[in-house]
Amino acid sequence: MQFLRSATAALALAVGLWVGLALGATAPAAAQSPAVRFYAVDGKNLCIDIAGGKMVPGTIVRLWGCNNAPAQRFGLDPQRGLIYATANPNLCVDDIPGKGLALVDCRAVRLSWVFDPARYEIRGSDGRCWDVPSGRFLQGIRLIIWRCHGGAPQRFGAQA
Repeated sequence: MQFLRSATAALALAVGLWVGLALGATAPAAAQSPAVRFYAVDGKNLCIDIAGGKMVPGTIVRLWGCNNAPAQRFGLDPQRGLIYATANPNLCVDDIPGKGLALVDCRAVRLSWVFDPARYEIRGSDGRCWDVPSGRFLQGIRLIIWRCHGGAPQRFGAQA
């Protein structure tokens, strides 16, 4: 009888996971890191921020005064190359061609990312890096991706 209950519970769990994935839920990543706050190394207390704390697709990713709010907390999934909003792990940072960095559904990302703390660099799978346009470290400026050059506009650190 105990075996039958255990088998039934395992089957229910498997069906629940399958239904959840079929309906669009994302499975937790195996290798997620603790939440981090990215900051501009040369940016006078400016951090990477989700504009207005709006956790919806299309919200821009910008520089803003460091405040450790949920809009400045990101997770890294190195196995899948994702950087996601910890306030909504189904939203990831991606490049919107011609516009810059924004939140998108994690199932629809175009680029994967690698954060290299030794080089202070966030590099995309297309070889371009996160960048502060024209090196203008201004509160509210939207981040873009640009050919990697290692200069100040592309230097980002992370704090847990």
